Amino acid sequence: MITYLKGDIFSSPAQTLINTVNTVGVMGKGVALEFKKRYPEMFSAYERVCKSRQLEVGKLFLWKGPDKWVLMFPTKIHWRNPSKIEYIEAGLQKFAASYADKGITSAAFPRLGCGNGGLDWKLVQPLMEKYLRSLPIPVYIYVGSYRDQTPEHVEPEPMERWLHTHPENIGFAVLEEDLRKYFSQEVCLPLKDGEYGRARWSEDGIILKNGQEVTLKSTELCKFWVYIRDSGVVSMDRLPEKFSAHAELLLKVLEKMDYLQPVLTSLNGIDFSDGYQYIE
Repeated sequence: MITYLKGDIFSSPAQTLINTVNTVGVMGKGVALEFKKRYPEMFSAYERVCKSRQLEVGKLFLWKGPDKWVLMFPTKIHWRNPSKIEYIEAGLQKFAASYADKGITSAAFPRLGCGNGGLDWKLVQPLMEKYLRSLPIPVYIYVGSYRDQTPEHVEPEPMERWLHTHPENIGFAVLEEDLRKYFSQEVCLPLKDGEYGRARWSEDGIILKNGQEVTLKSTELCKFWVYIRDSGVVSMDRLPEKFSAHAELLLKVLEKMDYLQPVLTSLNGIDFSDGYQYIE
């Protein structure tokens, strides 16, 4: 299944991030340079396979980090050269044939070869659809930035972040404790259309105020949290009906706590709607 996103690929819920590279061991621009800065050990391993000439177009190199895996996907031979559409297809064929053997359970792709590679997205997208659409794993394709990537104001007393080495193992008990700490006093949260909602923790659960006041008990919160965590990416216009009544304010609560990051989501890469991705 493919989901198109406008947001930060480095905060993707995907297990594996795809890094578009050349085969000469240079990461000097764009997203590849950011990968190099974030994962220096990955870059060292990439340099080694390039120096030994083990990486070429149509081959993939997987680096496994403690929290994320990074898959090197050659879209050009030398960094000075543009990408070629046949390089993209060769890599996609290899990915579709080998992802399961590599243990890849979900993947986040950029627009392959469309940045410094110079390829036209109108030519690349059909190829990505052809080879990735039918795969039985979540595939996220990041096609741009979220409309407002500016981080919110950091509170004077910073909260403890729940994001540990393996966030997929963090259960509802940790979330509940963070809610107790962060919402011990009422917090005002901006919603769409200039409206505001309020949230406060009580012994009965979280109290939400948005036109009317409701209390969601821990059991209801737990169900919502499990849905968010297991989905990875949620779209505001495709939420299950049982969560829709209070979802907007609850999602804002989780965003405020750095559990979620806003994105724009699409199933076809054309029509985008507001959504959130679970930060891993």
